[in-house]
Amino acid sequence: MTPPPLTLRPTSELPAETAELLEQLRCESPRGPADDWALAGLTKHLSEGTQGGFLLLGPNDEAICILLDRITPIGHRVSFLMAPGFRSEASTQSALVALDSAPELHPVVGLRVMARSPPPETIAERIELRGFRYFGRVDLELPEGTAFPAQPPGNPLGLRPVQLADTEALARLMRAAYSTDPYDVAIFLERADLLEDARVSVDAILSGKFGPWIPTGSFAQEIEGELRGAVLTVRNDGGLIAELLVDPRSRRVGLGRALLEASVRGLREAGERPVRLVYTRPNRQAESLYVAMGFRPPVPEFVGGDWVNLACIGHPELADELRLTASGGAMGSASHLPAGASE
Repeated sequence: MTPPPLTLRPTSELPAETAELLEQLRCESPRGPADDWALAGLTKHLSEGTQGGFLLLGPNDEAICILLDRITPIGHRVSFLMAPGFRSEASTQSALVALDSAPELHPVVGLRVMARSPPPETIAERIELRGFRYFGRVDLELPEGTAFPAQPPGNPLGLRPVQLADTEALARLMRAAYSTDPYDVAIFLERADLLEDARVSVDAILSGKFGPWIPTGSFAQEIEGELRGAVLTVRNDGGLIAELLVDPRSRRVGLGRALLEASVRGLREAGERPVRLVYTRPNRQAESLYVAMGFRPPVPEFVGGDWVNLACIGHPELADELRLTASGGAMGSASHLPAGASE
């Protein structure tokens, strides 16, 4: 089937059409917390003029897709939202062709496919041919009644509650935990200064941007005045483990698991239900930790993800390892909010 021809127009030229399409997406049902959080953030950026946007128009000038564009230190990241009624392989192919032909949107480092867009397996081949590989977000919950080992006596790892005074130290820890992962840099980096980027992320969590911060579920390990690990939690459809951070120098000694166990205990004692987290595949180490602790997906479903152009971030050699179509499922890495882990 020949895909319909599409034209690309800036959202600033078509404010009414843009608002109408965003409202259609917002009113769709069913939708989950990840949908609401992501769409609200993108709409806010667009309304504030901090994010460029484009509409893809069909043969009859109907809005088929909205592309929301963020310019980051390493290139453009485009969020890709298909309108209701146009979620077909042909329409997706046309949107990708239009994206390729838009010089103002290149180099495109990341392409976010929202939950309202076609699921990744239906468009994998088209996007992979353009050099992208998929990193999908996975929402996990800890079922009620999941037992944990007894808390070891004496607090051998020296965990303590996180305090607001830890903000700068948490930012330094976040920079150390994530800066070694090229996928996290490609997907989440917003500022050229990695430490400043981390400061903004930590401040967003502690100030309640993603839901009220829960101090009783947030813990840290401090060694000689330096944080080596931390877990941060917020109230977001339950107790959400928003960040699990471990300094590379302190990995593989059980610190990540100890932080998670302390966090879950704190959340349960505070009555936060369910306990949940969101991470980005393929951080297999984090995934195996979560599964071993009893976390499970509440409903197997596509909750969105990012396609990253590995050549643009200097890692084309990883393309074969991360092929979605070859593996039969999405593969990915650790993530920032809403959630993630770096053990």
